[in-house]
Amino acid sequence: MDWISKARFLQPPIDQAEMVDQITSHFTFNISIALRGLRITTTNELVQQLSHIQQAHSPPNNQNAPSYQNQNNQNRNSFNNSSGPNQQNRTVQNWHEKWRSTHLGPRTGQGVIMKLKEKKETYNENGVFIFIQDNPFAVLILTPIMLRAHDLPLAKDIVFVDSTSSCDPENHCITFLLTPCAAGAAPLGVLITKGQSEESYKAGFLLIKNNVQNAFGGKGFPTIFLTDNSDAEINALKAVWPNSKSLLCIFHVLQAVWRWLWDGKNNINKEDRQPMMQSFRKMLYAETVEEAYAAFEVTLEIGKRWCLAWRDHTNRGHHTNNFSEVSVRIFKENVLCRVKAYNVVSIVDFCCTKLEDYYRRKFQEFSNDRNPTARKYFEKIIKLCDYASKDKIYVENEEYYVPSEENKQLMYCVEPTIGICSCKVGIHGKFCKHQGIVYKYFNKIGVNFPPVTIEDKYLIAKLALGEKVPNKTFYEGLLPTEVVHTQSPISHDIHQDSNKKSSTESMHIVKEHNPNLEKQDCLSILDDITQKLSNNVIKYGESTYENLLKFKNRLDKIHTEGQFNTFLATAGTSSLSLRHRDVASIKVQPTTIARRRPGITRGSKRLLAGRPATSDSNRPKKKPRNLLHNIKNCVTNAKSH
Repeated sequence: MDWISKARFLQPPIDQAEMVDQITSHFTFNISIALRGLRITTTNELVQQLSHIQQAHSPPNNQNAPSYQNQNNQNRNSFNNSSGPNQQNRTVQNWHEKWRSTHLGPRTGQGVIMKLKEKKETYNENGVFIFIQDNPFAVLILTPIMLRAHDLPLAKDIVFVDSTSSCDPENHCITFLLTPCAAGAAPLGVLITKGQSEESYKAGFLLIKNNVQNAFGGKGFPTIFLTDNSDAEINALKAVWPNSKSLLCIFHVLQAVWRWLWDGKNNINKEDRQPMMQSFRKMLYAETVEEAYAAFEVTLEIGKRWCLAWRDHTNRGHHTNNFSEVSVRIFKENVLCRVKAYNVVSIVDFCCTKLEDYYRRKFQEFSNDRNPTARKYFEKIIKLCDYASKDKIYVENEEYYVPSEENKQLMYCVEPTIGICSCKVGIHGKFCKHQGIVYKYFNKIGVNFPPVTIEDKYLIAKLALGEKVPNKTFYEGLLPTEVVHTQSPISHDIHQDSNKKSSTESMHIVKEHNPNLEKQDCLSILDDITQKLSNNVIKYGESTYENLLKFKNRLDKIHTEGQFNTFLATAGTSSLSLRHRDVASIKVQPTTIARRRPGITRGSKRLLAGRPATSDSNRPKKKPRNLLHNIKNCVTNAKSH
């Protein structure tokens, strides 16, 4: 009965009578053998079982999407309860092979393309659009979420492109196009091509250009493509969208250099690899154009693709294509389960069903506040903004000059209308603490503001659910909300003039109200602590001098609210316990301690139960996927997918 459990990975929207005819046609010696193995005695029961398979694997219908998975689980349980041991394995295997060949076509060859064209109308009826080109072979998959993702604000600004292969017997190339959003990355389309040549990429990109009406936010092309160092991919993008700019993922550039240094063909001594890598990193992270010109000469021709000195705020802080790397791993691990698909037709089925369901669940988790990453990041930035007061900030022509935390004489210019700051972090369009200070004192929100507002949640929910999205009030928090007036809506066009005036609307941001002590109470507690410290110093004399110096040095290193609260909460814990046990512990036998495996406590403490601690020394350690860590230890880097 293995094929029944595997049937959920197939795609058979077929006629029931036709299936019954196919089953009975090739059991020429005894039809009852196969039916007896399934405990099926009548034709009606057979039709009912086949109907379960058809309903479980037909293309997803948006109108019935919520009940699709539950019905699939019920049907699977029905199979498990009604199926007995199969006495004729080859009988059922033959049944499955003929069924698979009929509805998925051959494993390889021209018949695969014919079967894909045959099923094209079925996909279109369910809101999934498939576009096919024969020579060179290319397939474009556009699901409802992918079509709605083209309307996202950053779809016209930056797009990640990444390819993978080894997913089917013919090793077709699968290319993902993604754009950043509040919930991570949203897919804009999936391309399947015969290979990774420039002509194959060009054929796939032309399918997007010619068949997507509102491509890239209605602009027709994005401002930036972020790719790997693939000349075929970059040249194809430049040929199809000549007005777009191609940038390289800096992580892959560093990784390629590190692999080149480790390649034995290049005869690089091990002791020379780290210094050479550090020199290249200085070229990569050059802060000015002059330093970059002086650092490298040979790679100057393509330096503008990967060197940060030539990048500005248009890439919104994205220097690596981590989003596309994660998407490739999700497709291989969560969708394909690290098993090659039967053929291209089954890959298309997976993209239209399993991959679509994954992104729908992911986006709904964000819109329903099941992912606190953005909120925690926003709170972390706001905690770093206490060093500056409002009277130290100068405003001139919608430009805010914020003092530096380390050098009070240095001022950073913040322009919230385009989401940019003159500091190292904000110059590339990423949200920084100086922009957080402007928000804290002037309620100004830029285009790169962390996605913590109701508008962000509603936008992602609409991406996942389409027209069935609930009202905005559904995504309001249960805690009291504070109405913040800001310059909005801020245009997401990164080339917009910063002096352009914008209308004002309200945005609701949830803020937790934590009870705080009054200032006078804090001062009275501080006076009490000071008096106790003075009495102890007088009591214990000169022996406290060195420890007082250590106490003062630790206090001088505190610069943030979090550090000070940690200092207050942990003072004295190394020598004095805040909890005292009043009961005696139960001792254990010496032989019990001897039988314990390494890493377990040797005393009478209670043994931990449940999931092992992350610090367990017995766990096998994998090679970390941390390029900087591997360069420091002079070891090869691990692959991500």
